[in-house]
Amino acid sequence: MRSRNIVRKVLSLAIVFAVLVSISIPVQAHENTSQARQNGQENREAIKLRVDEKKHENVVRMLERYLSISESGNIILNAPQSLKRRIDAKMFSSFIIGLEQTNRMINEGYLVANEDFSIRVTDKYLEKCSNVLAEGNTVCLEEGVKLSSFSGVNKIVYYWWGYKLWLSNANCIKIAGGYGVLGALALFIPDPVICKILCAACLLCASIITIANSEGRGVIVRYTIGLGVTGIWSQ
Repeated sequence: MRSRNIVRKVLSLAIVFAVLVSISIPVQAHENTSQARQNGQENREAIKLRVDEKKHENVVRMLERYLSISESGNIILNAPQSLKRRIDAKMFSSFIIGLEQTNRMINEGYLVANEDFSIRVTDKYLEKCSNVLAEGNTVCLEEGVKLSSFSGVNKIVYYWWGYKLWLSNANCIKIAGGYGVLGALALFIPDPVICKILCAACLLCASIITIANSEGRGVIVRYTIGLGVTGIWSQ
């Protein structure tokens, strides 16, 4: 009698286990499908960014022919109507907005435009940000240089149209977690407006940044104000 009860209990447990498995398998399959869809969407977004990046480079080359520097040191764009008609209106407007931000930082004394329209940082910039190394248009956190080959550096490279932002593995992890990003950028970017813009852009692209940082070497984010992020790569 006792053995029959044991058998019945074992069978009951087996039935319960089978029911649970039958429920969990579809749930797990649904979760895996959802994850696959999410990864596919993120990969498509990454591909889209790379396409925009190529288009971006072509437009930069076309517009640079029509740049000049005013007496006040600002960069002026005098593109003919024939060229404007060849460029997407939104993209052209974004370059104008990016140029306005660069001229704003020039007027505030943080940047200077060279005769070839390259950018260099000023002494005022370096006074505002301590513990940085600067050369030409590039500002890098000094503490990250020794670790650059392992986990990436933190630096910003200025162009007349916008920026290339280099983020270390540690800052990529902060972006993925959604914390401490603004403070990290403020260590080597003195302008609070630019800090907030780049912080928001990075948080919006957090999933793609995480993919690009899969090897833990940090990422490079290319950003044009008005157009947004136009490229994300591993360092």
